[in-house]
Amino acid sequence: MNRVKPILNSVENSENSTGRAQYKILQTRQRRGTIRGPYMNSFNWSKLKNDQRLSAAQKKTVNKILVSLNVPARDKFRNRPAITFDPSGMSIAQVNAKVIASIATRPAAQASPNANGNTFYNAKQTFNNNKNQALQTARQHREAFGN
Repeated sequence: MNRVKPILNSVENSENSTGRAQYKILQTRQRRGTIRGPYMNSFNWSKLKNDQRLSAAQKKTVNKILVSLNVPARDKFRNRPAITFDPSGMSIAQVNAKVIASIATRPAAQASPNANGNTFYNAKQTFNNNKNQALQTARQHREAFGN
């Protein structure tokens, strides 16, 4: 529990903050320095659900962790995505559908540099019909990578 105490103490009472905290906590290992070992998803979170010492934001984060452990949705790295909405009153299937829909619309998924499959995505494209194709490619590489 000491591993996630800083995350729980810094959480604010908003849906985005509790969702990000839930995502970070579930990616944390239970022990420091272990290459393999249990993550915080195997911790017994149901004991903390009604703990009097927790603030409202921390209780909301624990509830999101419990819901996330029941939802089968994963991102491409097999992580449980952050739940950035209020899951109360929703069934597991509804939460799962909403989480899967939010994975595709996340800014991180859209802003990947290779999203369009073009290596020189930020280089100026100047195509001409000359025999200096190697020089043009080298110039585009310099513009793209700053060498």
